[in-house]
Amino acid sequence: MLTMRNLRASLLAFAALLFVGLALAQADPTIQEIYATAKSGQVDKAREMTQQVLRDHPKSAKAYFVMAELDASQGRTTQARDALATAESLAPGLPFAQAEAVRALRDRLSATSASPAQREVGVPAARVVREPAPASSFPWGMVLVAGAVIAFLAWRFRPRPLTP
Repeated sequence: MLTMRNLRASLLAFAALLFVGLALAQADPTIQEIYATAKSGQVDKAREMTQQVLRDHPKSAKAYFVMAELDASQGRTTQARDALATAESLAPGLPFAQAEAVRALRDRLSATSASPAQREVGVPAARVVREPAPASSFPWGMVLVAGAVIAFLAWRFRPRPLTP
């Protein structure tokens, strides 16, 4: 039988694991953070952030698409084409991206005959990924799960009256 001391220790360990998991889940930069970094003029830093996402999620078509945009904005046409091809192979039709943004990126990559002075170097032309509505940063789902576990354990190990 689980004693009250063991129950507290178990709940404390569970809570610690819960919050460590939350911290690890938030380690990767978001698409919004990457675009904001690029827009602030730090395109190389935005590329590094995208590379981090790709290291952690090598099958992320969204990350490859963002990398293609960043590479195209810096005139790295070959790398941009490769990243776009990878994104399309991972998510055919690029359903997460706005059609006009995909078209603009393809047009930009096909215009290789433009002189360097004619190519715009800088920030990606448009926010291409359809972003969900901003979610609350507070982990309500984890709080509800933790509360349910605590309630179950409290009910399961409640003191019971002695019956003669």
